[in-house]
Amino acid sequence: MAEKSDDARDPTGAGVGQQQDRRSKRFRFKSKNNDQDRTDTESKRKRRKDEDTSNRHTKRRRSSRQRQSEERFRPDRLSPDRAFRESLFDALGDDEGATFWEGIYGQPIHNYPNTYEDPETGELERMTDEEYAQFVRRKMWEKSWEGLEAAKEEKRREREKERQRIRDEEKIRAANSQAQHDSYTFDAQIDASLRRGENRKDRKRWQSLWQDYLRRWQELRDLAETRQRSTEDAEQVFLRNKIAWPVESGKRKDVVRDNIERFIKKGTAAFRDDEQMGDPFSTAVKAERVRWHPDKIQQRYGFLEIDENTLKGVTAVFQSLDAIWNDIRNKAG
Repeated sequence: MAEKSDDARDPTGAGVGQQQDRRSKRFRFKSKNNDQDRTDTESKRKRRKDEDTSNRHTKRRRSSRQRQSEERFRPDRLSPDRAFRESLFDALGDDEGATFWEGIYGQPIHNYPNTYEDPETGELERMTDEEYAQFVRRKMWEKSWEGLEAAKEEKRREREKERQRIRDEEKIRAANSQAQHDSYTFDAQIDASLRRGENRKDRKRWQSLWQDYLRRWQELRDLAETRQRSTEDAEQVFLRNKIAWPVESGKRKDVVRDNIERFIKKGTAAFRDDEQMGDPFSTAVKAERVRWHPDKIQQRYGFLEIDENTLKGVTAVFQSLDAIWNDIRNKAG
């Protein structure tokens, strides 16, 4: 009976020993290393899940803000100025808005001060919302490519304008200099013409004076010759009324050396020819010295009444002419 029980089989036909072997293979306890691997795998899966959830949440937030912004700033809703103003104050509201609009405009939109210094009082004044929006928009435009190119173009125009200003000033200076030169030349020509005119007048006047002086002496000589040939008594004539004194005024009171020398020099120069040889002044002084000798005057014109004052004048003229003649001879040496 015992053997029968040992050899008994289960309904599947397998023995008891085989059933135990199969159980031992089906249920095995995991080792410590296997538990650690499982923990690490689950941790990684959880982190990936958390990251995916966070990314989806961020995308949803960004997508929601972008949709809201696009809806708020649609062209058919707001003008460009109003849209920019709304985006500016949205960027000033929080960091997320600032980051969003910085991405839209390509540069920060919220980092400009909203105050300015009053030029009259020197105090800080706060801009209105409209003024601040326009100020920020202008500053952002200045930093854009178009603004930088416009600034370069403006500087180029300013440099060209400065160069043109310098050229214009040079032209004006040159024109003024030329005008001054022309004016100076014209004035110099006028002055020279006036001087020539005055010289001509002066020369003609001295020619007339010298000719009148010689004419009166010739008349006196003619009178002397006529009186000598006439046998009839004639009316007594005074020498003082016929004699010509060698001075510009022709008067006895002006008879001094300087006036006599000037009269002869000016009178002879008025008739001088450029081709004339010798000095007409010295020739005239020599001839006048002989004419005015007191003894010769009395000899030739003694038939005229010669008063003492007239004789003193004749003597004074002769002495002056004699002194001038001696100076001429000494210089000629």
